[in-house]
Amino acid sequence: MNIIVSLASYEKRFPTLHLCLESIINQSVKPDKFLLYLDHSYKTIPRQISEFQEKGMEICIAETDLKSHNKYFYAMQQYPDDILITLDDDVLYPNDLIRNLLQTYWKYPFAVSAGRVHKMCFDANGDIMPYDTWEKEAALYNKPSIDLLATGVGGILYPPHCMDKRLFDRKKIQQLCLYGDDIWLKAMQLLKGTPVVAIQQEKQHPPIIGNTQQCGLHIINKTHHRNDLYIKNVFHEYNLIRKGY
Repeated sequence: MNIIVSLASYEKRFPTLHLCLESIINQSVKPDKFLLYLDHSYKTIPRQISEFQEKGMEICIAETDLKSHNKYFYAMQQYPDDILITLDDDVLYPNDLIRNLLQTYWKYPFAVSAGRVHKMCFDANGDIMPYDTWEKEAALYNKPSIDLLATGVGGILYPPHCMDKRLFDRKKIQQLCLYGDDIWLKAMQLLKGTPVVAIQQEKQHPPIIGNTQQCGLHIINKTHHRNDLYIKNVFHEYNLIRKGY
């Protein structure tokens, strides 16, 4: 299997994107492929980004813009039998992240390995509780659990074929949670019975790059409690709203 690293970005992040890319290029373990997915909206790609092509990065254009889903949607279909590691575009990754993800994968090849996780919570009836009540950055290291949700900002390693075949239902993504890729991916893992395991590291959330937080999914999702809407949409659609999946 090849090791493929993939992330998605857009024009508003171009001024700082090179900082994130540099942290990926400088990883102690190098991937076999490094993919950057962009939508069609940009006018030109700055030299400070395009120069990473000389270092092995491939720039890919998303056929349909699925926002943050772009980072896995196309790569998983093009490379279905390889390991995919997805990253976000607004943080600086420690140079041992890929190594740590792979070490955890080798121990638990049946699980999704993640740098940052939340533990879902349920009420006495087994119904899923609001997102804000979940145990954030749960310190359940090296313990694969079906109740852990991997969050993209920490870096996530997906073994081949770890999710349900409905993963690539573009219409459902657009209808149910276009801005909630972590929740969509978790539902597809639950449908396949794939647990999540957290790698052990000093901090789960990598350092945020300055001037990147004026725009982004976190603003939409946190301030408007959109995560609960996405959970309701997706988990009801696939009958995952109550524990016992």
